[in-house]
Amino acid sequence: MVDGLRIGNADRLQTLLGHDTRLLMRVGALLKAELAISETLLAQGQEIPGLQELLRDRSLGQAQGEDLEALITAHCGDNSEVVTARASDGWRVLAHIDEVDNPLVAATATAQPATQSGHGQHADLVLLADQLPEAMSRALRSLLAASSDELRAAAVEQLRYLRPGLPLLQALIPLFLGDGAPLVRDAARRLLIDSGVRPAVSRLMDHLQEPDERSLPALREELALLKAEDAELAITALRSGLRQAASGNTVIALAEPLTSALVQSAQLEPFLADLIEQGSSLNLLGLVRQLQEIDGAIVKGYLQKLLGHSREGDARLIAFLVHPGVILADELLQRGLDLLLSPAADPSDRMGLASALLRAANGEAIRAALVTQSSDLAKVRDSAAIWLIGEWAREGAFTVQQAETLLTPLLSLIEQGSGPQVSTLLEQGLPASLPLSPELAGLAIPELGEVAARTRSPRNLELIERIMLRLAPGNPELCWRLIEEHPHAEPRRLGLTCLPLALAGAEAQIIADTIARCLRWCQRLPSGGRQVKDRRQEQALALCIAGELLHQEQVPVNEEFRELASAIDQTASALGPHGWQALGIIAAGRHCHPSRRSSLVTGFLQTCLREVSDQGTHEQTISTRQGEQQTVVFDPSLSAHTHFVPDLLRALNIAARSPYLPAPLLRQVVEGLSSHFAAIARWEVMWAPGNINQLAQLLSGLASESSFPNHLRRLIVRALQTRLSQPEMVRALARVLAADPNGELAAQAAQSLEAVISHQADGRYLDDERVELAHALVEFLAIADLGDDDALLRRRLAATLSGLKRQCRETCRIRLRELLALPINQELGQRLAWAHSSTLPVPEIR
Repeated sequence: MVDGLRIGNADRLQTLLGHDTRLLMRVGALLKAELAISETLLAQGQEIPGLQELLRDRSLGQAQGEDLEALITAHCGDNSEVVTARASDGWRVLAHIDEVDNPLVAATATAQPATQSGHGQHADLVLLADQLPEAMSRALRSLLAASSDELRAAAVEQLRYLRPGLPLLQALIPLFLGDGAPLVRDAARRLLIDSGVRPAVSRLMDHLQEPDERSLPALREELALLKAEDAELAITALRSGLRQAASGNTVIALAEPLTSALVQSAQLEPFLADLIEQGSSLNLLGLVRQLQEIDGAIVKGYLQKLLGHSREGDARLIAFLVHPGVILADELLQRGLDLLLSPAADPSDRMGLASALLRAANGEAIRAALVTQSSDLAKVRDSAAIWLIGEWAREGAFTVQQAETLLTPLLSLIEQGSGPQVSTLLEQGLPASLPLSPELAGLAIPELGEVAARTRSPRNLELIERIMLRLAPGNPELCWRLIEEHPHAEPRRLGLTCLPLALAGAEAQIIADTIARCLRWCQRLPSGGRQVKDRRQEQALALCIAGELLHQEQVPVNEEFRELASAIDQTASALGPHGWQALGIIAAGRHCHPSRRSSLVTGFLQTCLREVSDQGTHEQTISTRQGEQQTVVFDPSLSAHTHFVPDLLRALNIAARSPYLPAPLLRQVVEGLSSHFAAIARWEVMWAPGNINQLAQLLSGLASESSFPNHLRRLIVRALQTRLSQPEMVRALARVLAADPNGELAAQAAQSLEAVISHQADGRYLDDERVELAHALVEFLAIADLGDDDALLRRRLAATLSGLKRQCRETCRIRLRELLALPINQELGQRLAWAHSSTLPVPEIR
């Protein structure tokens, strides 16, 4: 960092400029305005065109930021070697371009003797020494000239006996903070205490030199009690600590108790300038808001004075100036949008600026100006502007005309934007959240298909599917373009998934043509080669979509659609296990013949309940680094059965929920699956854990319907009760019991809850199962009747939940609050009052 020559370097300045007294006096005037010139620049003064004219310019001393850059350009040209920099103490510095961030400059500065550098860094003390009484001036000069720890400590002791006033103490604090010698620090502490300064100021200085997080809360409490003079010294210490590389977040945390004194202090403006340049903008927002609550007008005036020094600073300052309900002035509005949409690298963090524009009271004017500059969106480097558009779109703030203007640059970003920009677009649901006509909204479907083809992020694929489903209505041909023309599987899958929504409300003949087109597309897919499995999955999805189209209300039951249903049936049957889900959809539809429906459902059930032989399983010797070892090789039919069970269960689930399924057939399905689940619980049948869970969810989902027959619900309850040691099964059982309309299963509900509470008391649930267990127990509060001991059981349930409150995440607490509002749980309100506290952190400000 380049500090430049200061008043303490008067001898060197005299050597360099002694031949030109007028220029020497001019440099002295610039130093008074806190503008220093580097030694390298002054040494080459004759060689750099326009430098002397620049130094003699009367407006140079007050020029800041862009004005200073303009003066340099005016006098020295566009490609000048003169640049501006900031010194370690916040002074402006004119330096040679080769000095900035030069490691040799930093090394030279570090190697300077303490006495030489001390005078340069503490020039204000040199000037102050001339104005002090002789004894105090002599002691201060001794301190500045001391070359050892002992001499500096002795000089501080001399000052202690002379009892310096507040101005000198304030000027000495930066010197003390920069001195790491224990002797000097002890002497400085005694000096402050003997001068009547509260011990909290000394402890603050100790904390800035050696941070201790454990003592921070107590120190903050002490700082809040300081009187005006001591608070002024504390503020000086904070400013000096910030300049001497103390943590910006620590300084802000220590400044918050001093906000009342800060507002009235003359140091507020330079302190804010230092924080904006070096501190954390996120934590600084909280400090600024506290200052604004005390005196918003004076803080606003100081913040506005700091505008124009840098792009990074302006972005932060606009964020600070705009709090909810504030109308952003036209000049600041335009400056904010220019920074937000700038293609330059700075400001580096624009999210605070985007949030400020969002919360401004004149959002309509800001949106209009943003839409006018929307062509700049394609050039931006970050995602803040996209996030802002998305937030406004969610609120429905854009007009149709504005949305149409924004569509073109958004499509360009989808196609050419960076990864973070595309991810932000998808997270914000753009462009589906804009008020666009179906024709214009559909333009994004091909672009999103291309993104799906090149992305590998499951989250992005999920978001793309959601957006495309919202864009699909009225755009079936764009979906077909992806299905029939795209070379990659993922865009084809998305096109197929969107077809039912694209054709919502379409005429029956269009539905028939689309189903026939799906069937023809399936036949065109190659049936051989290395990608047989992937092709069959695509065919299966196309057949599922065709089956869903048959279920639309406008589709009549006539010969044409029966033939189409039969064609889907035949094609799906040829796919083997891949076609099971499509067959389940056909079995659930009104176009399926009753005998075929019975045959399909019975076949699914038999396949699901079939025992898979392990006769093909055998031992085999394999060679490893440890030598030959025995391993078990399973029969391929075992893994195939495990792999396709989820498809089988999905098919059964679809068929079992159909209103066209006869009651005897539904009973057969429920009895078969319930008994099979019980056999799995008794370890008579081996199933994969994921498949067991899916079977439990299938049974629970069926029995949770209010219209489900209660005698069949009883069978499912009996089956699920065999797995109360697993929280997932407990949760599934609770949903079934809560659906009991007449309290016929109250005894089973009480028995199940008592067992779960006992298991928890005995420690039978593992630590990593308790989050799911908390969700499951909350669902028991939805059960209307818990038997004869209903009140007692609810109290025991509340006590158990209180023991698990650390495991009750936010979604669990939201559900708990919903159930506590029911009349049956009113007595538990006080016992479970903790449910009304959130587990989420409260944001400082939007």
